[in-house]
Amino acid sequence: MTVKKFVKIFKKRWITIWLIIAVVSLSAVTSYSIYTRITIAKRVVSTQAGTASLFSSDHMSAGGIKTISPKTVDNEDASVTVHIYNYAYPQSALFRKDDTEYALIARIGYLDSDETFHELTDTAAINSLSSLNYSIKYEDGNETFEFGSPNGTSHSFEQCTIGGDSANSNTFTLTFDKIEFGSESPNYCIELMASQAQGLCNGSLLKTFHSRMER
Repeated sequence: MTVKKFVKIFKKRWITIWLIIAVVSLSAVTSYSIYTRITIAKRVVSTQAGTASLFSSDHMSAGGIKTISPKTVDNEDASVTVHIYNYAYPQSALFRKDDTEYALIARIGYLDSDETFHELTDTAAINSLSSLNYSIKYEDGNETFEFGSPNGTSHSFEQCTIGGDSANSNTFTLTFDKIEFGSESPNYCIELMASQAQGLCNGSLLKTFHSRMER
């Protein structure tokens, strides 16, 4: 086809050609716009979901209950260290930028044959705790609660805070009296549960953690 012939055809059909170009261009712009909105939406959803996970623990799992044995040194009182983080443990690269405020509840009791926790209610048993060492310490707040009379069998550590300037954590230490090593030990269990109501996902809950001496 010669140039003159092409120009002649183009002049006759220029409206049709420009309409095709306009439709193709509009389709491309629309597709890009939709793609952009979907991408942004995915980022927002991803960010919101990720925010809730930036509250975790080395022992308290959002997936369920975990029972471990306290660490012991010879015949001394046994202890368990529990950390709570402002990131999805153990990945510390992404952490919550704001301070994380939460409450932690600790209770003492026992686990039945079905691994169901029961808070201690027997008066004699509660009174006997007063002469023993069953306690929990909030290391960062320098606050210790000793189970037994007259304190009781449960305690709530309010307004616990993890600083948001970097990847940080809080530490709690559980202590079990060395009587647990005896042949007729009470086999007490300390239960922990932490919750916070800060963030885009209306807060997070760290499921119950149980700790007791191994049998």
